[in-house]
Amino acid sequence: MIKQIERHVRDLQKELNEVQKKQAALRLQPCTGEVMIRDKEEKLEDLGKRIRSLRNRSANRNGSGRK
Repeated sequence: MIKQIERHVRDLQKELNEVQKKQAALRLQPCTGEVMIRDKEEKLEDLGKRIRSLRNRSANRNGSGRK
């Protein structure tokens, strides 16, 4: 059971790292026009939500959930 939890935490951390890289790359992309800015902001918000979700799931699995 512990091995499964450790594996799951590693998988979550790996996914978190990948999402953070996508977020960083998206931040660096230039935007022209209002539509592109809104699209970029929406994508950044979605990635931010995913990052928070992954952090919470990882923290809960580690037994160090934040409040």
